[in-house]
Amino acid sequence: MRRQRLTSALGAALLLACVLETGASGSNWTPGLTAPSSGEARGQPLPGAPSVTATCSGLIGNIVINWTAISPVTSYTVYQSSTSASGPYSVIKSGLTTTTYTQTGLLGSYWFEVSATLGSNWVGPLSAPTAQRTITLFLCT
Repeated sequence: MRRQRLTSALGAALLLACVLETGASGSNWTPGLTAPSSGEARGQPLPGAPSVTATCSGLIGNIVINWTAISPVTSYTVYQSSTSASGPYSVIKSGLTTTTYTQTGLLGSYWFEVSATLGSNWVGPLSAPTAQRTITLFLCT
């Protein structure tokens, strides 16, 4: 630790000596920017919100949720509300790598939202809620 401080102090003193010797000052010194090389790491933007639809399937009690693919993503998470379009929503399936999911065994009214995940820590915004889907014993609307 002591050696690092000594080296840092020495480096700062040498930099100051160079500035004083060349006559550079804060008012006439301008930093230069260069384009990043292909070997530099760059942050990825968060994924956007997918567009989502929920449709009745051929079987009573099943709703098929489809959404647009978002790039770049690692996986998708599907949320469901049985209260209203404004929620609350609960996770019904996460880790999906496809753009479709079928929720089975439903009875009542439901809304769905989907989010896209990048890596293990970055979750994009939720989609807009789907239109309400209502399943009765004999009909899905």
